[in-house]
Amino acid sequence: MARSVKKGVATWHFDGVTTALSDVGAGWFYNWAPTREDVQPPPGVEYVPMIWGAKTVTPENLTAVKAQGTTLLGFNEPDLAEQSDMTAEQALDLWPQLQATGMRLGSPAVAHSADREGGWLDRFMTGARQRGLRVDFITLHWYGSDFGPAAVGHLRNYLDAVHARYGVPIWLTEYSLMDFSGGGVRYPDAQQLADFAGASSRMLEDLPYLERYAWFALPADKPGTGLYLPGGTPNRAGEAYRATGLACARSRSCGDGRSAVPARRWSSSGGPGTAVRTAAVRSGSTSGWRRRCRSRSGAGCRPRWCCR
Repeated sequence: MARSVKKGVATWHFDGVTTALSDVGAGWFYNWAPTREDVQPPPGVEYVPMIWGAKTVTPENLTAVKAQGTTLLGFNEPDLAEQSDMTAEQALDLWPQLQATGMRLGSPAVAHSADREGGWLDRFMTGARQRGLRVDFITLHWYGSDFGPAAVGHLRNYLDAVHARYGVPIWLTEYSLMDFSGGGVRYPDAQQLADFAGASSRMLEDLPYLERYAWFALPADKPGTGLYLPGGTPNRAGEAYRATGLACARSRSCGDGRSAVPARRWSSSGGPGTAVRTAAVRSGSTSGWRRRCRSRSGAGCRPRWCCR
């Protein structure tokens, strides 16, 4: 299966995790840990380690992450007491040890307010500049409480605001729909989740400053926003997320030895909101493709191709 370099998942071990990682078409994953632990990825899926909090900044973990790859994620939600619970100053004091790994570094991933002057991330980034510390990209989490079509725009506005403030690439390492406003957690229904998984991931694929994104979470082994049931079978949201990123080229030349076949979904030139249903079949000649496109708006279609 063709894999999107940008598309990823946050996961823990569950029955069928390797099958799910293969099927979803993600190019990378992480598990909030310095090693893969008991998550076995299929070939071609990158693992990205994390130093979760102050207590995990140890010589053993800092050595372990260097064996996992070239990129390291910083502290997990230090702005929340129930997560890594660190002040910006504490994180800055520990940051030189992460920097000493020589790996590409993602900022601590705040739970909210990354776009606000004086917020946790703003204080950290200001301190990093003052101390001459290196932060290669911003890491973010986002959860939307609006379960309707406007949610994609809310996510995009937040990302735009953060990028405008810091001017560096962004990784969105947790995102989904959850409403925490009522004292508990409210989840979308299956169709709302699937609609958002598809629409949001398509938006993120095309966002130039966004280097990577990861849905929370791959497993649907308990109620929530997971994508794959035990055994590695996708639910409706998993199918929608899987569909994004398969069309990795807009010509039949993949340039890396793989062959290209027509994607089942083409993008429309009719603008946002245009619904397009398409089909493509090989014509009798070796060079031509016969295309059929139906659009509710009558707009034209651009072919997209999957490299396999």
